[in-house]
Amino acid sequence: MTPLGTPRRAHWASIRWPRPDYGDAVRELEAVHRLDQARLLRDASAIVSESTPLGRLYLRNRRSRRQGDVPASTFVEWREACREEIRAARQDAAVVDRSLLRLAERPFDRWPRGSQLALEALRIDRTQAGRLALARARVGEGAPLRAIEVLRNLLAEAPGEPLLQETLETLALACESAGETHRSLDWYEIAVISPGSDLAVVVSLLALALRCGDVRGIDLASRRLDAVDLSVHGTRRRFRSALRLAQERADHEARGSRGLGTGSDGERIRQMAVAGRGACAEVARALLGPAT
Repeated sequence: MTPLGTPRRAHWASIRWPRPDYGDAVRELEAVHRLDQARLLRDASAIVSESTPLGRLYLRNRRSRRQGDVPASTFVEWREACREEIRAARQDAAVVDRSLLRLAERPFDRWPRGSQLALEALRIDRTQAGRLALARARVGEGAPLRAIEVLRNLLAEAPGEPLLQETLETLALACESAGETHRSLDWYEIAVISPGSDLAVVVSLLALALRCGDVRGIDLASRRLDAVDLSVHGTRRRFRSALRLAQERADHEARGSRGLGTGSDGERIRQMAVAGRGACAEVARALLGPAT
């Protein structure tokens, strides 16, 4: 019996249940597919951008950043995920974006530029993640000043974690790529002291600060790296990857005669390499070259 004494069967039968709105369900399903397709286009943009000569130097692979839902980071992974989305969308009678269909049929060497793919993603879903993808593509294409403009506008909207940390690091790398060394140091420092700071950002800050003789940056990065235990396998692996990229950027910028040597404190680097310890000493030795 119900609390009012009505037989239970009669009570449930008397309730007027809302009729299912299949139109809303279909629209929601289509929205899910639209977001998935935009994400796939952003992933494709990142794969292209990270494969360019500048992208390999100034864009850290997203797989090394994220835990949980790892994005497709290779052409083979992306194509498999794309084909699965196309199959699922067709089964659900949802629209498959034409740009995604064309991309799924092309070999990698015929893919468009990363910025074009990022713009296609933004056409479907205008999100902060899409604008970050566009900025990263600009860096990989050698247009860091255009990337900086996008990133500054994105920061003005106060994005949440982890997008904020990725935006700060990309902004520091874009400034470094553009030769705006002191601005790059400023953004690296902000990224280091922000929540969710990554080991790679600290390594990048120390490497650039050492090359420029920036005492504040050296001290901040050194304090952070002194606490890093390189005996932990995962930490050691991430540190080596970050150090390799920082060293490659230093070599690239030296070949480009960026003029960093005018502010470089070579003696401080040598002292840290010889008398320092742990991660800081390894960064300094990497900057001095194989002779050390």
